[in-house]
Amino acid sequence: MFGKIKILRAILKRKNAQIRAEREKYAAERAANAIIAAYLALLVSKRGAVRVPKSEISDALGKFYVSASASGGDYVIEVGELPMSARGREALGGKTGKI
Repeated sequence: MFGKIKILRAILKRKNAQIRAEREKYAAERAANAIIAAYLALLVSKRGAVRVPKSEISDALGKFYVSASASGGDYVIEVGELPMSARGREALGGKTGKI
């Protein structure tokens, strides 16, 4: 009986660690999205409005990655094109994500 409880506690401990890791990943992605949204708002506000054809957005989905990080007093936002082999895979993880 005690052995089963010990096993159950070990399973719960591992699952709690997994849940904690996913929450941290979610918080990092949310922070990066907020930075990128603010950056986009700044860029668009300088032009007043921006029109982008739906087809261009559809074509861009899954082709690029975005990375947002802090460097001193600045945020650094990098965008790059994913290699063909990486397209269609899940998000890259961390503070980097596919568009």
